[in-house]
Amino acid sequence: MNKNNMKAQLKVITSNSKELSPSKICDLIKEDSWDSVQKIVLDDYVVEVTPGTFIPNVTKHFQSRPIIHSPEYVQKKVTESKNGKTYREKSTIVYFPEKATINGKVIESNSYLFIGGIHGVLIDRHLGKTEKDANIINFKIDLNSEEWKVNRLANLLNIPEVEYQALENNAIKLEIHRLMDRRAEQGLDAKPSDEQRTSFLKDYPQIDATRWSNWVSSHKLGGRREPDKVYTQAELDAFKTQLENMSQYDGYCITDPCAVASWDSAILGRAIITCCDKEMKKLLIPLYAKNATQTKSLKSGKLEPKIKNKMKELKEFLDWEDISCIIMKY
Repeated sequence: MNKNNMKAQLKVITSNSKELSPSKICDLIKEDSWDSVQKIVLDDYVVEVTPGTFIPNVTKHFQSRPIIHSPEYVQKKVTESKNGKTYREKSTIVYFPEKATINGKVIESNSYLFIGGIHGVLIDRHLGKTEKDANIINFKIDLNSEEWKVNRLANLLNIPEVEYQALENNAIKLEIHRLMDRRAEQGLDAKPSDEQRTSFLKDYPQIDATRWSNWVSSHKLGGRREPDKVYTQAELDAFKTQLENMSQYDGYCITDPCAVASWDSAILGRAIITCCDKEMKKLLIPLYAKNATQTKSLKSGKLEPKIKNKMKELKEFLDWEDISCIIMKY
């Protein structure tokens, strides 16, 4: 069968899309044969953190991968594009006509979540483009309102033919653990069925039966955990600038954001010295979780009160107006 005939056959299938598996939907997208396509405004899905520098709007993205994008990769492709190479594949977005819960997060009705092609969107936006075509997947009609199908489709779209960046094994492991969480919530044995096992091994050639078994047995290590929020330097710089522009923090010495585990180390000493040099008595330290261990410490609810209590004691000891911190989203 030649490529044109294959496209025609795949196109016909879309009229009965309820019967399609995520892998078949992905095939249609790769063949550029998905028939529900809309023009999207890129600024709905990205944030300009500094003039001419764009990052994903995390509130509009379904994050199936541990890290949502690579700024270095985007810059490389922008440079290639300026030298004549073109990247204009369609993006992929899931439309939720009704309220749904995905991986423990509530998705409001009439919502759109971006699941495929974020690097292409960022490349286009850095090149000055403001719109592009996107495949629209209806969660209710095309995915039968099944949570696992969103996870699977998002991962399949990140295999190199579409997304260029290789799909990390950890993204597949996370999908397996989410599936096991869901089974446990339904009162089933958390271990996936033989049919589900076969589906994973078929859709992800990069894993084998041994790796599958190891990941299933490691479920107790954190199946429900969402991917950790990973900040780029541009985001950290932008957050500091955002604070500096708030009138509420006039007169404050605001440090660069630092890892939460380092709050009481050199960063605090340097900040106090800076305040003394500038005769300032108000200090603000933005803190973020740099890795999974730090995220876990914050989620335990014990670390943040400890930090804030110590800063209160330090403020009283130095007789300053304020010493405080802001814990960034994690």
